Amino acid sequence: MSKKIHFTFILLFLTISSGSIYSQSSKSYKYKPIAGSETGKANINSQPSKSTYTEDNKFQRYTTEGGYPVEFSSFYLSSYYDHQSNGSPNQIWQDPWNPENVHTAVMVLPVFGGTRSVYYIPSTDKGLTWTNFGSIDNAESGYPSINGFSDGSAIITMQTTAGGISVARSQVFTDIGPVFGSFSRFDPGLSGASSLIWGRLLATQNISNPKKWILTASQNAPDGEAYTITQSDLIPPGAFSQWQSYPANNSEQYCLAIGADGRIGNAYIARGAADLGDVMFRESFDQGLTWTVPVKIFDANLARDTLSAFGGISMVYLGNIPCVTFEVSVFDGVNLYPGSPSYIYFWKRDLNYGLAGKIAGPDNVPFYPNTGPEDSYGGYTSLCRPVIGKPDNSNSMLFIAMNAATSQTASDSNVYYATYFMAFFDNGSHWTTPERITPQTPLKDYRYVSMSTTNSQNEVNNGWIIQMTVQTHDYAGTFAPNQPPGPSDIQSMRLDFSLWTANSENIKIPEGISLKQNSPNPFNPVTDLEFKISKTEFVSLKVYDVSGREVKTIVNKELNAGNYKYSFDASGLTSGIYFYTLKTNGSNITKRMLLLK
Repeated sequence: MSKKIHFTFILLFLTISSGSIYSQSSKSYKYKPIAGSETGKANINSQPSKSTYTEDNKFQRYTTEGGYPVEFSSFYLSSYYDHQSNGSPNQIWQDPWNPENVHTAVMVLPVFGGTRSVYYIPSTDKGLTWTNFGSIDNAESGYPSINGFSDGSAIITMQTTAGGISVARSQVFTDIGPVFGSFSRFDPGLSGASSLIWGRLLATQNISNPKKWILTASQNAPDGEAYTITQSDLIPPGAFSQWQSYPANNSEQYCLAIGADGRIGNAYIARGAADLGDVMFRESFDQGLTWTVPVKIFDANLARDTLSAFGGISMVYLGNIPCVTFEVSVFDGVNLYPGSPSYIYFWKRDLNYGLAGKIAGPDNVPFYPNTGPEDSYGGYTSLCRPVIGKPDNSNSMLFIAMNAATSQTASDSNVYYATYFMAFFDNGSHWTTPERITPQTPLKDYRYVSMSTTNSQNEVNNGWIIQMTVQTHDYAGTFAPNQPPGPSDIQSMRLDFSLWTANSENIKIPEGISLKQNSPNPFNPVTDLEFKISKTEFVSLKVYDVSGREVKTIVNKELNAGNYKYSFDASGLTSGIYFYTLKTNGSNITKRMLLLK
């Protein structure tokens, strides 16, 4: 085995204690991904078929403790296959060119022992209501990934036997127009003698590009490789490039994203003895035909602390700056220890010297172990499966959602999971505290959260509506391919986020530091900004627009303890809501002001 180089992670944007190394004395499971081809066992004690939804909970509104309004809307699906993904799901896409249109693709098994299918369910009113177009193809299908072309039509990959093939493989389906629900099928074929499954898919920047999309998928084998392929035609059967292998772990431990200039990023959890558990990143500047030399963004050292990247990974670009979030768990290369703490890491190329660092773990999300039986723990660690998105009008803000074990345990020892959310703004100098966004009552299991990579502005409060899907059920655990105690329900989850809500509710302000509301407010065009610091330290006071873009630096220097007042002249700005942020060592305070001309 080659000797690996280890880095010291210096977190400039968040200080989270790494804590002690936890013992592996807790129960371990030999990790084996679910492919969908396994033969399930019937549960003789199962209840009569019923869904977890009712007319009363088709649409629910809920406000988190931190003040985030969240809306849940049922897709009215009853599924006995409750394992949506081996990694971070990619099941929802909001059209950035027409934000009214939101598209989802989810895996459904209406009757245990029947045909598992992928359903296409779009919305034309920003996720308030949904239309179920049913299964994309009548053949056995599963594990979808969705994206969209520049004309607004959806593109979906799923592993399927469509076309009469005997063994399922990743194929691609393109809608003939925005929300038409009529799909053309493209089959890239085998890679040598291997059938590739667990696809992730991305459309290139423009539908008129020579290459229309890129697909990455992997072999169903203990040490199976991952591959990429591109396609250059919109009329079946299509014109594909050759499959290209790269050293990623199989079973959805890879992701794709696109930059503002059309570059394509590929982040993945590495395979092989030398790089096992590392996270790598590479880019393509020719629509997926060739790739840069991979850069290591997380360096695992199983001999030192047994912390390894595992399972969930997701990425997006801010402009042309790649941003990747991933799950780090106790893993010895063979066995997973879901009873030990796990962490969510984040990497942004121009932040923290290009090193990944922890943003969530036992220090800011309550730690509870996953104690479920091996046949229903679902590959879930205590904090896992992060997904990432951004506003469609900002290059300085990000959103991340993740799943976390709770203190609530079923009689069979399976653990109920919740969904948590956090936001990043000011180009990485601030993260909000992770906030639970799924309710504690009624008791339900919330897993497989997926988030649109772009999300539109809420015109009412100048915040953003984050579009997500989540799988819920009354029982705890993930039983697929075996029959679960009951069917699951798949729901839309819309979170209303604004900087004002995040900072007024979620941020703890240190004693001795204060920031007053600007005066006058509303103002035109000059207002006063006042603050107090209790000791000599470096102080930054900046103004931002609603997209998170910095419009003015008021102060950026060391100040002595005392009270300060500065005037802000907005003569060159348009009417609207602006935010001003006071930043000192270890604190951020943000308030909102209104410019009316």
